[in-house]
Amino acid sequence: IGYPTPKRRSRFMRHGTRMRVPIEGGNMRKKSALAALFVSAALIAGACGGGGASIVGSYKPGEGGTGGTLLVGDYQDVDSLHPYYYGTVMSANVLATTWDGLVTLTNEAKYVPWMATEIPTVANGGIALPGVNGDAMTVTWKLREGLVWSDGKPITCADAEYTHSWVMTEGNPLSTVGAQEISDVECVDDLTIVLHYSELYSGVYGGVGIMPKHYFEKYDINSGNPATDMVLGAGFRDEDLPNVPVSGPFKYASRTPLVETAMVRNDKWKNPYSGEGTKLDGIKYVVCGDPDTCIAKFRAGELDIVTDLDGNNYASTVDLGAEQKTQSTFTYEFFRPNHSPDDCSILEPLKTTRGGGCPVSDPAIRKAIAQATDKEAILSRVLGGAGIVATSSITPDAWFFKAGTPVSFDLAAAKKTLTDAGWVDSNGDGVVEKDGVSAILEFCTTGKPVRKSTIAYVAGDLAKIGIKAVYNGSSATIFEGWTDSTEDMSCNLARGTFDVALHAFSSGIEAVALYGSYHSTQFEPDGYNDAKVNDPAIDAELDIIKDTIDLDVILASAHKVQDIFAATTVEIPLYYWMGLEIVSNRVGGFLQNPTLAGPLWNAGDLTLAP
Repeated sequence: IGYPTPKRRSRFMRHGTRMRVPIEGGNMRKKSALAALFVSAALIAGACGGGGASIVGSYKPGEGGTGGTLLVGDYQDVDSLHPYYYGTVMSANVLATTWDGLVTLTNEAKYVPWMATEIPTVANGGIALPGVNGDAMTVTWKLREGLVWSDGKPITCADAEYTHSWVMTEGNPLSTVGAQEISDVECVDDLTIVLHYSELYSGVYGGVGIMPKHYFEKYDINSGNPATDMVLGAGFRDEDLPNVPVSGPFKYASRTPLVETAMVRNDKWKNPYSGEGTKLDGIKYVVCGDPDTCIAKFRAGELDIVTDLDGNNYASTVDLGAEQKTQSTFTYEFFRPNHSPDDCSILEPLKTTRGGGCPVSDPAIRKAIAQATDKEAILSRVLGGAGIVATSSITPDAWFFKAGTPVSFDLAAAKKTLTDAGWVDSNGDGVVEKDGVSAILEFCTTGKPVRKSTIAYVAGDLAKIGIKAVYNGSSATIFEGWTDSTEDMSCNLARGTFDVALHAFSSGIEAVALYGSYHSTQFEPDGYNDAKVNDPAIDAELDIIKDTIDLDVILASAHKVQDIFAATTVEIPLYYWMGLEIVSNRVGGFLQNPTLAGPLWNAGDLTLAP
C-alpha cells in the first residue's frame, strides 16, 4: 500500500481506493497495492501522541492444505495490470494477489503492518513532529528482513526511493498528492526508509509505493516509443506479464483478453506472520461476460468464487445458503453531474439539438434532478430492497461521516426549482430551456443492466419536469483513463465528455482522500476530479484537511465539506451497495472484506479442498 491513487477512477483511494474508485459494475473499489491507504481516527490520534494500537487488526495466518488452482469469476475483464495505471475493480482484484504494501487493510477494516515491521506513530517514535533538520514531519518505516521480488532480487529502500522519483517524473499522468509533500526519501540502510516531509500530510500512514527499480528503470514515460513508454503500455502488456517482478503471493503466468488472467504461486513470498508460503498453486481470474453467466458457471462447478456481484443478484443466489456471502460495503452508487460550463457531452445530434451549452453546470438543474429522483423507489423496485438509501458520498462507516437527510422526492418542488432559475418550456415541446439551451441531457453509464433500468426509471420522472434524459450505456469508454482516451471519445469521465454519469465509488476511511476528487486543482490529468467541481469554499476546507493531522480540525472541515456538498448538489447520492460474493464450500481461508482491499486481500491464505 502506498501512494498515489491509481490514475484511473480512484477517488477515495479507486473501482477503486481510490479511497474511492469507480467500479464498473462496481467501481474500482480498491486499492492497488500502491493506492494510498489512509488510516482510521484512532491511528491519527496515535500520530498525535494518543497511541494508535487500537487500529491494529487481529489478523491470523490462514490454515489448511496446499495445492490446487482457484477459479474466480468476474463479469468483466481487467483493463490494465500496471499497478499505477489501472482503473477498475476487476484489475484491482487481480493486483491484490500480486502486490504487497507496507501495510494492509484486514477484513475487520483495521490495519496491520505487512512489508513493514510496524506502523509509525508519534508514540512509537516513527513520526517526528516537527521533523528533523527543518522538516515539517519526518516519518521512518522499517522493512522486514528477507523480502525479495518474485525474481529473487531483494526488496530494499532503494526501490522505495526510486518509486517516489518515478511518481514525480514530469509527464507521468498521476496525481502527486501524497508524493509531492515528500521532499526526500532517505535510505539509512537497505531496510530503513526515512521520509522527509516539507509539509504535514494527513495521509502519511499509507507510506510509499515500492516498485521493482530494476524492472521499472528499463522503461520511460511519454517518450512516444511503444517499446519503452510505460504510458503506452510497455512493461505491462499481456506478453510482458510473466516477466514482471512482484511482491505478492502470486505472480503472473498469462493473460488472454476477455477470457482469463492466470497467476501462479510466487515461491519467493512468505507470509509475514507465519513465514509460510502461498498455499494455492494458482488462481485464474475468469471473465464471464455478465453476472448471470458467472452465477451459472458457479452452479455448474466451473467456478469457486464469483465476485463483483451486488444486491441485484441477491434473490437469484439466496438458495445457495452459506455459499452466499453478504456484507455492508463502502461502495456508493450515484449520479455524477458534470459541473463544467465548457466541457460536457459531445454526443450528436444531442449537442446540436439542445443548442450547445452544458446545462448541468447550472446548480438548479442538479438540484432538480435530485428532487426528481425517487431513491426509495429505485431501491425497492429496481434493486428489490437490497441496499440502503445514501445521503452522502461518504460511507456511514467512515469516522468523519456526517449524518444527513436524503433530498425528498418532490416533482412539484423540482419544477419550481427550474422555473425559479429561469428554466421554462417556452416552445411547448415538453423540454425546459434557458438562454437558448434546452435541458436535454446525456446520461452515461456502464453496460450493467440495473443501471439501464435505473436511468429508464428516473427518465420518466425527469420528463414530467421538462428534462429529457438520453441514455448512453457506453461501458467501453466511460472508464477509459486519461492515458487511454482522447478528447473526441464520447461518454468519458476522464475527458469530461458527459452530462451525468451513473456509476459507483468505493469510499475510503480517511478524509484526505476527498482532496483528489473535489479540489479544483485536481482536474484530469493532474488529479481525478472528473466532474470538474470548482468551489472555493470546498477548496478551502480540503486544503485544511490535507495539511494537518489534527483529528478535531480534520473532522470539523470534513463536516463542512459535506454540508457544502448537500447545499450545492455536488452529486446525487442513490444508495450504498450490499456486497455479495458466492464462495464454494471447498474454499478455505476466505474472509469477506468490506473495505477497498477486496475479496482476494488474503490470497496467500486461501486454500481449496479436493
